[in-house]
Amino acid sequence: MTQYQKIVTNIVKALEGKKIIRLAHTIDEGLDLTVMPEIPQEIWYKYPTVAEDHVRHVLEEKGINCVRPFPNNHRDRDYYYDHLMWKIMADGYLEKMEEEPIFYSYKNSTHFDEVCEEYGFRSFMPNYSVFKELQHKANLENYGVSPDLGLIPFFEIEMKDLDYEDAVKRLGDPFVVQFSFQESGWNTYGSQDTHIIYSRRDLEDVTKNYPSDMKAKVSKFIHGIPAATIVVATARGPLVNAPYFQITGEPHLTQGEEGNRLLFCGGNYRHKGKLSDKAKDKIIKIGQSMGNELYNKQYQGIFGLDIMIEDGTDEVYVLEINPRLSGTTMSTNLLASKKNQLPLIGMHMAEYLRCIPESFDMEEYQKEIQDQTDFAFFFPRYRGGELTQIKEAPTPGIYKYKADGKVEFVKEAYNFDDLPNKDHFLVTRIWPRMKNLPPALAPYEIWTLEDAFDDIILNEKYRSINDQIYEMFEFVPADSFDSSVPYKVE
Repeated sequence: MTQYQKIVTNIVKALEGKKIIRLAHTIDEGLDLTVMPEIPQEIWYKYPTVAEDHVRHVLEEKGINCVRPFPNNHRDRDYYYDHLMWKIMADGYLEKMEEEPIFYSYKNSTHFDEVCEEYGFRSFMPNYSVFKELQHKANLENYGVSPDLGLIPFFEIEMKDLDYEDAVKRLGDPFVVQFSFQESGWNTYGSQDTHIIYSRRDLEDVTKNYPSDMKAKVSKFIHGIPAATIVVATARGPLVNAPYFQITGEPHLTQGEEGNRLLFCGGNYRHKGKLSDKAKDKIIKIGQSMGNELYNKQYQGIFGLDIMIEDGTDEVYVLEINPRLSGTTMSTNLLASKKNQLPLIGMHMAEYLRCIPESFDMEEYQKEIQDQTDFAFFFPRYRGGELTQIKEAPTPGIYKYKADGKVEFVKEAYNFDDLPNKDHFLVTRIWPRMKNLPPALAPYEIWTLEDAFDDIILNEKYRSINDQIYEMFEFVPADSFDSSVPYKVE
């Protein structure tokens, strides 16, 4: 029996008499990230998007039934996890369950924790108070980041006391100003709380938008390549996945976006010639240090780690911790499956179920997940500057890049196993038709089993592919369709 089979066998056994209920916030947030087809799950949806189709396609082949909790009316409303839980309870669903429910979502909320505590429900997410503390930008030293393990030089100061010349003298030019989740009110998505200060004017513009007594973390700007990885904190020790290089501010994918230098728009898992052994070893040490420290503070399972690899020195610096499922968890899961490896989500689940076998070789598994992979993904931001809706969209699935440079649809599909070679690519995560698409969000993603970038710029082939896929969409003004009308429920 392989290591993979041992974990799956233990998880399935631990789930006897239980059901996993997965909750989404907006769209399909997090649902596609937790797919592990071998594990029986009760699936809850809000919106029928490509990710839902993928989950149905995979799970129903395994004979696992997928259900919807309620008709998808008011599709533009944000249903938070606690809303969904109360809806589930109001419908008497839990009262009818013979199994013990275990809740799972992309990330947590305060009310969700309160409901779980009040009703004695279990979940596969860390306590939300830990999430909020980890979003405090100056807290990294409390979580395994030290001057020799990735700590960027910084100081904390109230905005009214921040002087441009003093900051340049202490940290160099440019420098970075960041605000924590609790202080700025941002949810940290899309680097909305992070500002690179290149001039006195940049600092003045930031100062105008924040209260004078708000504390900021002011740090040295590291010139280098942004990267990220996923870590799983377990009782047996942390597991650090192979990093990928983050693509931010790519001009062909962020057209028209102000402040797009920090805008995340893709990733590249190809390491050859780009990641030294020194940097790779340092990333593992940092991930292990943080994983151990977080576990000591009652944090279990997956978290994302954003890092910067400095030009010229290959030193690794920590940018932030994301204490939740990472947006790349799904691609990591599918890549592992393609290589016949255990997905990290399996280790996350096994940790919460306390079923990692003593015989499981953690060191061997750590080596497996550090393997280099030929894989890249990217997503363009909507090129219009206003709220819009999608009237027509391409079919999600496999497309071929032909010798004449044209793109051709091959078949409907949802994962890497269906990609026959590198001339084929996957169009996925298509934004639902007739739902309002906010400015700067991506209407789709493209995944490929080859390097799509020249350094950090989309190469000529994939610029052409991206343009052709984008032209298959028809955008119309927002609210052209009544987005409160429910989808037809079969």
